[in-house]
Amino acid sequence: MAQKVQFISTVLHQPKLIILDEPFSGFDPVNAQLITEKILELKEMGSTIIFSTHRMETVESLCDHIAQIDKSKKILEGPKKQVKDQYKSNTFIVEHRATNLLFRLIGMN
Repeated sequence: MAQKVQFISTVLHQPKLIILDEPFSGFDPVNAQLITEKILELKEMGSTIIFSTHRMETVESLCDHIAQIDKSKKILEGPKKQVKDQYKSNTFIVEHRATNLLFRLIGMN
């Protein structure tokens, strides 16, 4: 409950810059969805939102631009699509468990 109150008090006045640290930790799925919707609403209204997270599914669904930091050093930065395109391998491993054979396929986007 305290986290929810903190979030509400942070965004209540619709600031232009919002900084959040692990904004979804400790929330159940329903409240996490409510927080996500509010973040997206603030983004649409022009707010800049900076947040740190270890949850890549959150980055995937909310971010336009990402930076990854390791030991206080920025190791990558850019628009989400550009970063994804730069590091994708287009290699997929498909395993058939009945005979335990392993096949490599080259993926096409």
